[in-house]
Amino acid sequence: MYEYGDNSGVNAQNANTMVPNVMFDNTMPELGKMQVQEGGNYHCTSQVRRKNNKFIGNGMDMGGNVYIEPRADGGPQQTMPIYAIDASVQQFEIPDPILRRTFARKVFITLVLQHVLTLPVIEIFILFFDPISHPAIQGVRGVMFCLLIAMYFFSDMRRYPPVNVIAFATVTFLLAVEAGVLATWLNSQLAIFPHLIVIVQLLSIVAYSEQTRYKFTVINAILLVLLVSLAGHYLIEIVFSSFSLNAIAYALLSLTTYRAAYIVYDMHLMLSGHHGYNLQPHEYIFAATNIYADMPNLLWRIIKFFLVTPLIKMYHFLVGCCSAEVC
Repeated sequence: MYEYGDNSGVNAQNANTMVPNVMFDNTMPELGKMQVQEGGNYHCTSQVRRKNNKFIGNGMDMGGNVYIEPRADGGPQQTMPIYAIDASVQQFEIPDPILRRTFARKVFITLVLQHVLTLPVIEIFILFFDPISHPAIQGVRGVMFCLLIAMYFFSDMRRYPPVNVIAFATVTFLLAVEAGVLATWLNSQLAIFPHLIVIVQLLSIVAYSEQTRYKFTVINAILLVLLVSLAGHYLIEIVFSSFSLNAIAYALLSLTTYRAAYIVYDMHLMLSGHHGYNLQPHEYIFAATNIYADMPNLLWRIIKFFLVTPLIKMYHFLVGCCSAEVC
């Protein structure tokens, strides 16, 4: 955890004075080079002065990041992100970057396990079931969507064991059934490969989070999973070139083109406090279930952005035209 001290004694002669917590109060540094102490390995090395409740110094880069420099006793140099994707101060629910990345890796590995358990279910549907009708497919999706809505609104009920494990197992079972039902239309092991691509995508995210040379930003992670998706689909098209056009279309239009990117984006929202879960480092199973429980919320965001907001703006425009005079 980051340690912050009182700002009453900040002066040019006291370089080890802690600075206020910009992630949890309304104070935001301007132009400042602020040092944050983490677990005793970091300390304040810059001179910061207070003016009108704002702290001014030197050293913030153009990307809005505050440098964190290690002491002589070791520790990697890191930067603490200041601005989120919505231009606000990014407030992580797990402030410690080491705990935060470990938590994210546990969530991704849990999702990998979920897709691995889906593979034998798909194989069972391919071997023992005839093509299932389209209304049945939509019925399975409807049941799953209603369950996800209930999970989103009653998140506290599935937060603690054993309910968190039961909720995760239920979502895993419904996802496997949905994938198996879709696989009956292909009646081929080709239906397994999109899920293998998802597994590779999630493992690539885990591997990327292990390094510290490049920032683990949302765009970098999304570009990584899309690159893996394109490479996987290209290999599938080469290996299964003799299959029908419908089979190739299923591979190209499968969930692998967007699910991993959505997982990355929703992970950012969860850890930045946008969903209000107040996550703890040990709640990775709860967070893995939240990835799917947040889908109704994402759908509402999309509808609001593309439909509701333009209609409201159009309404205000028409009302203004009715009352405004030309000259």
